[in-house]
Amino acid sequence: MDLKKIGVMKFFGSVIFLANAVFCIGICASVASYSTEMLEGVIKEYDNGLQLTKDLCNFIGIPETNVVTERKEKQLKDIVVYWDCDDVLQKNTDPSLVGNKIWAFMKGEGADACKTIIWDSPKTIVESSILELTRHLKKCDIPQFVVTQCTSDPKTQLMREGILEKLGYSFKDTILKNDETFQEKCDSIKTNCQLSLKPGQTSISFPKFSNGIAYAGSATKEVMFEWLFDLMQSSGKFCDIADVSFVFVDDKHANLEEFCKACKKRGVKKYRAYHYTNVQKQQNSASQTDKLIENLQKRSIRTGKFLSYDGARFLTEMFPLMKLEF
Repeated sequence: MDLKKIGVMKFFGSVIFLANAVFCIGICASVASYSTEMLEGVIKEYDNGLQLTKDLCNFIGIPETNVVTERKEKQLKDIVVYWDCDDVLQKNTDPSLVGNKIWAFMKGEGADACKTIIWDSPKTIVESSILELTRHLKKCDIPQFVVTQCTSDPKTQLMREGILEKLGYSFKDTILKNDETFQEKCDSIKTNCQLSLKPGQTSISFPKFSNGIAYAGSATKEVMFEWLFDLMQSSGKFCDIADVSFVFVDDKHANLEEFCKACKKRGVKKYRAYHYTNVQKQQNSASQTDKLIENLQKRSIRTGKFLSYDGARFLTEMFPLMKLEF
């Protein structure tokens, strides 16, 4: 073949390759731009409960005061609010376990340590304004549910329900009843994904719903929300899921993104995700915890009982010369 012809063919080949590359880059940039715009418009970040209350109430169309407006039966089915549990509704009071520190603290300690800490470490509300917001929504007949990554083990359910009730929260709702028929319906709705063990879990478990709390078990948050959408649709008490306005409040941005994916996948037209960073902000400004105290606490959970930060600090003050093998 003529060298001149070969050169021309290479030239046109290069032009075509370059054109395809530019086209692909353009598509990727467009998708990325769309995704970013979607998240910027839907995911809002707040570290203050009062500001979150103002935006949330405005989004769903109710006054942010305790004035309760009469809502028609049709309106009862057009809004649902989901709450993450840890670091949104409740938080650990122990400095070693605040925010994401809890997972670093338990690293290598195993599932039993997780259960011990969850049971024994003291909890408190994150902000009184969040508690008041849940009560206000309840007065306005807005369905609210808690979502948590916890295993659906019966003991975990009792623990979650007990702690939230003790702190003043109430999410028991007649929208999704907790009777035998309903539980059978829960079990009949299967997830179409590969389940995997999460921190603190010893066995694979499917999502479960009980007394206003949805337990993701070994499923991702995206899968859990899809499961919840199916559950609500099958209950017969909601209109088409696509026409329901959904709100989700979580301290982890990744979970909010999964919620948005589930909404888009199911054709939900109106939804809002709130990135609540109050505890994260506190954690970033907090001083480093004493390593000796943390080691005392880790040693305590190996004996099956969690030693609080104050308790461990008391021991170090009473016995300053004590030497421990860790």
